Amino acid sequence: MQVYEYVFRIERKKQTEPYTMAQKHFHGHYEIYYLVSGERIYLLEDRICHVHQGDLVLIPRRSIHMTTDAGTDSHERYVVYFKEEYLHDILPQSKVAALTRQLGGDAKVVSLRASDQDFVERLLAKMLYEEQNPLNHRKLYQKLLLTELLIFIDRLEIPRQRENLGDLSSVHGKAHRIARFIRENYNRPLSLASISEQFYISPWYLSRIFRQATGMRLTEYLNNVRIKEAQSLLRDSPMTVAEIAAHVGYGSQTHFGRIFRRIMGNSPLEYRKQSRRTG
Repeated sequence: MQVYEYVFRIERKKQTEPYTMAQKHFHGHYEIYYLVSGERIYLLEDRICHVHQGDLVLIPRRSIHMTTDAGTDSHERYVVYFKEEYLHDILPQSKVAALTRQLGGDAKVVSLRASDQDFVERLLAKMLYEEQNPLNHRKLYQKLLLTELLIFIDRLEIPRQRENLGDLSSVHGKAHRIARFIRENYNRPLSLASISEQFYISPWYLSRIFRQATGMRLTEYLNNVRIKEAQSLLRDSPMTVAEIAAHVGYGSQTHFGRIFRRIMGNSPLEYRKQSRRTG
């Protein structure tokens, strides 16, 4: 899995053919995704959501997410990535924390009214223009535009996120329930066979529908859930690496270390040292 960090970045992309994100990922910056046109299926931790034109997707730090096709060939979207420290030279730390409260907790999908869609698109277009043109006070204006976007998001009345499986195909609905089961039981000795028994379907069919719905193999998703929890324990707990490996469901510390390095690019001990230096 590719691991990357942005203090600030904005991009707009248009896909004219079916597209699935090349790699599932989670990262230490916030992400604001706005769908200009088309439809997408979004895996957000253990939820699978149908995202439509004019929807905002608010993705917290270290939240597993991935986007795949929803039956339409083309789509266009903006994505803004940022860390809180990007705004610390123009706003006090407490104010930045207050402005990012909607980006905390679980990922959220927000359907905007037409007037709000127009406002957000114009704001994002200004932000992108500043990114692409070396104008006077460019960085300052970008930060002011980002602050305006965060104020807009903070004022939104965001309903409690409910499972809306009626908006998903039967395949996506099954994959949603499988992802939820994995999130709730990741610390148990799970396997493709044991999960397929839980849902009374064959391992082959389970693998097929999960890959079709989410764009990743079931074992990839399970490993990502486990490694994300391991990251939290490495940063914030006194547990040893062996204890953490067992706690997140790995029977072998060696296997845990190999999976952790493949996903994160460094060993569990290296990650712990790095996170404590930067934290």
